Amino acid sequence: MNIQEFQLKKILPIATMGFVVGAIELPVLISFGVLIYSGDLAQYSSIGIGMTLFSAIIFQLTMAFASSSSGSVGGPQDSPAAILAVAGATVSAAMIGASIQARFATVVAMIFITTLSTGLIFLLLGTFKLSRFVRFVPYPVVGGFIAGTGLLLIRGSFNVMLDASIGIANLGILLTPEALIRWLPGVIFGLALAL
Repeated sequence: MNIQEFQLKKILPIATMGFVVGAIELPVLISFGVLIYSGDLAQYSSIGIGMTLFSAIIFQLTMAFASSSSGSVGGPQDSPAAILAVAGATVSAAMIGASIQARFATVVAMIFITTLSTGLIFLLLGTFKLSRFVRFVPYPVVGGFIAGTGLLLIRGSFNVMLDASIGIANLGILLTPEALIRWLPGVIFGLALAL
């Protein structure tokens, strides 16, 4: 929008949209930060939340000023957050004997390199107009990716609510009274939101 197009009557709708998007995105971004920096890295979750919020601000500003489609709103997605959470936990667990600070720094570097590489790939896809080849990705692959992401998000949410790693081997822990108190309200709330 240039100076000639700027009108005072547009401020209220734009500010309202910004407030609504911010109110929706803030809890989502906080949950992404907690999900990615959980387990051994839980003590760094506040820093992770800050980095997630900062990157979302950069993303929103880039989209607002560089998007070819005016009025577009976007934000960080749950699929990459779930994948980064698993990757971060794997990297942290593989660093046997390393300090927690070194694990955190390595996970942050992994996320930075992954984000930069993904951005570069999408920039090249856009520059060379290769997005038309996305239609050749088979539906079962896309469906499997979405289902796998959903599973990672569910597992990650239980890991965060219980502050323990949940897998097939220890599913019985979910039925203990102290665990029920921790995860049942979250599941009820999630179901209420879905309905």
